[in-house]
Amino acid sequence: MSRRGPRSDKLNYQGEDYFISYGKPLNSYFNLTGINPQFTNWPINRSSVYSGTWEVIDDRLYLIHLSGRVIKETHASQKVFLTDKEKFREAFKRSMGKEASLETFFPDFPDRVFAHWYSGTIRFPQGEVIEEKRDSLFIVRIHEREVFLEFRRGVVVSTRVQLNGTTPTGSDDEGNV
Repeated sequence: MSRRGPRSDKLNYQGEDYFISYGKPLNSYFNLTGINPQFTNWPINRSSVYSGTWEVIDDRLYLIHLSGRVIKETHASQKVFLTDKEKFREAFKRSMGKEASLETFFPDFPDRVFAHWYSGTIRFPQGEVIEEKRDSLFIVRIHEREVFLEFRRGVVVSTRVQLNGTTPTGSDDEGNV
């Protein structure tokens, strides 16, 4: 199943590009370091967003691209919650124009960085869409397969493929051949 927002992370896996439907490895880095960057794509909407592009090479996870507009970089203990529209506009104007890149957070690694901080699961859809429906915020697409990559310290430790109720080629709608 995939639910893709406007700024979904992408993954290059075995030479193919996919949208990640579960897992945001960069959040683990921010939590580990205590850095709490605030991103926005305002004025389109006021959600905090960024997009990372990841690549698995020899079972190692690398961040190869990062984009998003940084409003402000703070440490977790210095979080600023802006509820007043005027305060938001002023804060935004002061720090507007700072497009994030790999170099923003990894100045020694401007081209790619090994995600040694990430332990968790990345999930992505594979194959044709076999069902599509809307929920309140997204279009939900069920694909033929879902791939689950489990990482420990940035290294793939297991891979699982879930097959989603596909109808075999040459059969009718009820699966009869």
